Amino acid sequence: MNTIIILIDIVGIVGFLIAAIFSYKNHIMTKEASNLWLYFATASVGAIIWILSLIVQQFIILPYVIESSIFFAIVFLFTLVAMSSLFDFVKLHAKISQK
Repeated sequence: MNTIIILIDIVGIVGFLIAAIFSYKNHIMTKEASNLWLYFATASVGAIIWILSLIVQQFIILPYVIESSIFFAIVFLFTLVAMSSLFDFVKLHAKISQK
């Protein structure tokens, strides 16, 4: 594998990691659009997983297992975020209905 591509992938991983950290901090600090920041953090983590799987596939370490499991991991992450936002919506609806 070309070393320039590996370096670009590492820079991408660092960038997505920084984006995930900042968006998670914004998720904690904001109350209005907190789920938006959580979705953004989850997408950044999914991108990190995707880039790592591409690097591993280039070195031919379990290519078929990685290819099928990466999609499962990304879908799992987005399902967790969707379920947490659903629970937040149910709590908000319960607060509104009590008034």
